[in-house]
Amino acid sequence: MIRAADGRPAPEESGAPTSATLLPMDSALVIPVSLPPRLERERRRHVSVAALGVPAHLSLLYPFITPADLTDQDRRRLANILKQHLAFDFQLGRIRAWPAALYLEVLPVAPFARLVEALVAAYPAWVPYGGEFPYVPHVTVADLLPADSREPAPPPQIANPRRPLLRRAERAILLVQDQAGRWQPRWRFEFGR
Repeated sequence: MIRAADGRPAPEESGAPTSATLLPMDSALVIPVSLPPRLERERRRHVSVAALGVPAHLSLLYPFITPADLTDQDRRRLANILKQHLAFDFQLGRIRAWPAALYLEVLPVAPFARLVEALVAAYPAWVPYGGEFPYVPHVTVADLLPADSREPAPPPQIANPRRPLLRRAERAILLVQDQAGRWQPRWRFEFGR
């Protein structure tokens, strides 16, 4: 999940960050995920950064290096790390809630945890969510903490998928934020085959 432009941190009691606050000129390493059209429409309606170009995704490293400080060495290092991990299958399950967000649970957790562990070993200053929350792979489908409030909004009524959504993690993308607050892919990385 990615933070929004007002820079306000997620409240500690939330148990997870919210995408209602983005850090200015930031980057994020994510695994893009396709959602069924109904669920994607709900995500676009209820996740504030979706309108800024952030696709449905599982975060690996966020926050990450500012776009101006990313180098070719970072591109090569990330590509090397991600190539060492084979593509893998996973499933998106039921909608779960933290106080600040609704999310799709992701199973199994282990391959995502191994990826994050390898990335943090290479970039120890860039732990997920700044170390404020434990890493839990998930796909955010609704922000519950409006940017103009410290009180969570009532959760939208989003139906669970009819059955687990089977997906394959084959690539990661590095998203970068521009000065207008929009997010776009800068680099794409393939996992091993």
